[in-house]
Amino acid sequence: MLRVREVCASPSGNAFAIAEVEELVAVGRVQDASVGDPFRTGFSAGGGRLAIDDPGERVFIGSYHDSTVTCYSSKGEPIWRRDSLRNPQFLSVSADCCLLFCGQVGRDLVVLDTESGELVDTMKGVIRVFPSPAPNLVLAETKSAMRLVDLVSTSCQEQEKKSFSILSVAFGAGQVLVSETNSCIRSFSEAGFEYRWMFDPPSGSHALDVSYISDVSSFVAALWSYSDGGPCALVNLRDDGASEIGILNTVVFAFLPSESAYLMNDGQKIDALTGVARGSVAFDP
Repeated sequence: MLRVREVCASPSGNAFAIAEVEELVAVGRVQDASVGDPFRTGFSAGGGRLAIDDPGERVFIGSYHDSTVTCYSSKGEPIWRRDSLRNPQFLSVSADCCLLFCGQVGRDLVVLDTESGELVDTMKGVIRVFPSPAPNLVLAETKSAMRLVDLVSTSCQEQEKKSFSILSVAFGAGQVLVSETNSCIRSFSEAGFEYRWMFDPPSGSHALDVSYISDVSSFVAALWSYSDGGPCALVNLRDDGASEIGILNTVVFAFLPSESAYLMNDGQKIDALTGVARGSVAFDP
């Protein structure tokens, strides 16, 4: 069994990538319930330096120490490499898999073409981008604020952050849910980006993940105690509170929208509506 340090899903959740402690990366497709042969990369753990496109044909790896982002095929063949990025920290892929958003330490975020690695745009003052299911709409994080940005019209609405860092963002039912470090979960309207409601996790906890389940028009969150550690509590979120669904036994996972499930770092799939295991993916190729 690979010692999985990070798990990421493609925008739809049909494909995923896992990274091992020793810079090994492997790519899989949910329908195959397995992964391909792992290959060695310059992957740096921490941050969010692993991303994958929807067919599962391209995986993007950030190397903090080499200051590079490299695109590999699912079999580990290098496709392109982008140098001189200054410690890439956060990678994310647009819903149509055409754009790669690369957050850097101490520099503006750059937007790259996923096929060629060519520079498409630079987003001034942006640290990280959270894409929505609509290719043109993203939430962009800056040092003190969050911006809902339409990449086509370039229109932008802004709200202040409550914390130093955003942990997770979910889009659905005309809402944008934002979870922040050591802080609350807030809901904003997608139209106009206006505040709607807030959920305060138990003291000493925050939401590592917020996700939207389109089949039932429901939001879920994975609450983790940063004061005590341990597993995550999976809860169903509403504007009037939350109800516990189950437990996620690790803090390393990725949400699979196509499956309405979490893929854990041991290969288990946990139903996001019931908290019950339903199948698994073999992480040993």
